[in-house]
Amino acid sequence: MSVSVQTVFCDDIRREENGKFILIGAYAQEIILGMLPVSIPMSVWLRLSGVEPGTHQFEYKILLPNGSAIVFTNEFNTAENMDFASLTFGGMTMDLSAEGLITTTLQIDGGEVMELEKFYVRLAT
Repeated sequence: MSVSVQTVFCDDIRREENGKFILIGAYAQEIILGMLPVSIPMSVWLRLSGVEPGTHQFEYKILLPNGSAIVFTNEFNTAENMDFASLTFGGMTMDLSAEGLITTTLQIDGGEVMELEKFYVRLAT
């Protein structure tokens, strides 16, 4: 089964009691800043589909334009009779010191490293 991933970068993520996610301040293709360097609050929501049921180890990596990386390693569970999961990474501070490309990757159970979304960081003109 092939895994596909939807990625949303946003300012904050909240989860309601009924399980719905609220994504606040979602970014499209770029992060436009007034100045550099800057530290900004950031959250990321991933929706995975095509995942086999069970417990899975993962590594999610955000590569910043200056060459530094933010790395998350953990596990998630996919319920029987379901092939999807949601992962949230909230409350982080992203230190941006240069314009350029942010790239993200995901590796599940030591398998293929999947290149996910790309976002461009640029100064407002």
